[in-house]
Amino acid sequence: MTIRVHKFWTTFAPDPKDPEKLRGVDMVAYHSIGQAQYSVQIEAVSRLSKLIPLEGNEDNIAVVMAHDRWNQIKGPYDAFKHGNELPEDGTPLAAWSGLTPEQADEVRRQGIRTVEEFAELPENVVNRLPMQHGKKHQAIAKTWLATLKDQAQADQMEEMKAQAQAQEQELAELRETLARMQQAAGDPTGEAIHPVEEETPKKATRKKKAA
Repeated sequence: MTIRVHKFWTTFAPDPKDPEKLRGVDMVAYHSIGQAQYSVQIEAVSRLSKLIPLEGNEDNIAVVMAHDRWNQIKGPYDAFKHGNELPEDGTPLAAWSGLTPEQADEVRRQGIRTVEEFAELPENVVNRLPMQHGKKHQAIAKTWLATLKDQAQADQMEEMKAQAQAQEQELAELRETLARMQQAAGDPTGEAIHPVEEETPKKATRKKKAA
């Protein structure tokens, strides 16, 4: 289930440990993608973050869904706690020409803000969108995103190739500089730069035999 976070805010309530004091309670409003007009859930963040361990409960659908929901809320919540805007993960609908401005507005009203979210909508949600040929538009979105990914990979390869060529050029320049240093030292082989001192052999002395 893909969800969209609307907003976070903090309310204040009496502290159970000390009723004379108030404590802050962070709240979140969210909804499932494509169902903004049907249901917006409001929950305390602390409740959503208390999870039953997933290990050993992989077959428990409720536990799996709770972990999936929190994984989608945690990032935006961390941004909220640090005073940042909610992160927009994906390509804005305005950057894609696959929908008319009117169609894009209708899609946004369902809580769908990016091309990636539109491309990943389940079929039953696409069928409920107030637009004609929703499946066709979704197929075009998937193709467009795949093309973007291929282009990004090609650009990355070109960048890596350019970096390799630059490193090779630097290495060639280093070899050329070393060759000039060797020639300046009067020894093109480079041996004169670090001459090896030969060790003078010591003369052997014979011991006299005792009489």
